[in-house]
Amino acid sequence: MFDLLRLATAFVLILFLLRRKWNVGYVLLAGTGALAVLYLMKPSSLLLVAKNALTAGITIKLLIALTFIRIFEFILRDRAMLAGMMESMKGLFRNKKAVVVSMPLLIGMLPSVGGAYFSAPMVDEATRDLSITPEEKAFANYWFRHPWEFILPLYPGIILASVLTSIPVRTFIILNLSYAITMFLVGIWGLRGIRGTYGALRRVSRKGFWSFLPIVVLLGLVIVWRMELHTALVILVLMLMVYFRYPPRKAAEAFRYGFSRDVVVLIIGVMFFKEALQAPSATSAGSLRRIIFP
Repeated sequence: MFDLLRLATAFVLILFLLRRKWNVGYVLLAGTGALAVLYLMKPSSLLLVAKNALTAGITIKLLIALTFIRIFEFILRDRAMLAGMMESMKGLFRNKKAVVVSMPLLIGMLPSVGGAYFSAPMVDEATRDLSITPEEKAFANYWFRHPWEFILPLYPGIILASVLTSIPVRTFIILNLSYAITMFLVGIWGLRGIRGTYGALRRVSRKGFWSFLPIVVLLGLVIVWRMELHTALVILVLMLMVYFRYPPRKAAEAFRYGFSRDVVVLIIGVMFFKEALQAPSATSAGSLRRIIFP
């Protein structure tokens, strides 16, 4: 009972700070501090939390993935490829809602960390001339990346569920298909405020199609060659810099843009909070871990 009250107190603090528009990373660090105080964690436990959070493989992968996603975005914008993608989608679909939905739906095929961060600038570009709220943009970016989780066998959860239930993957996908379709339709209804078309049918230029090549290559590296997203992004970014003959000054500008303090704080906050939830407390000998991770 006391553990639930402590947890509730920590989460109330997190919600309060989020309402105050704090950076999410700092909020989670504050939540970690609250757990440390509420559970009277020993210094040795706090050091273990810090060590595990900073040296975990996923921490390094997230840092590389999110940094190189920002560099990738910088290159796409700098070479007007992001705008070319949007013009191509407008020419193909014309329907404004279809264009907004298409980008997160495409990126959702990447079952890797950083997907939301990757598709966010694409949704922002697609909605640039639309009068919709930031919350609606966030909804579109989140919602339409996730119907794939029910039916795409690239997601480990489907394979694991198939093994645990002894249900063939094909049967599992068929059974889950209704959930994916329902989620997609609910998302379309959620964006009912986006109406209209982009006018007369436009001819999609060859240059517009070529703008999609980096995305196609990234999908190929991750899906076909089963490369992890952070590795694929490093390779692709370096290839693009060589192809576009980026001088050292321009490359340095791209890396400065990619390395964001907010991203670093976000990753550290998430990992510290995760490790704090799993750490044995000084007074309850791991009762918090048993509640969160039974």
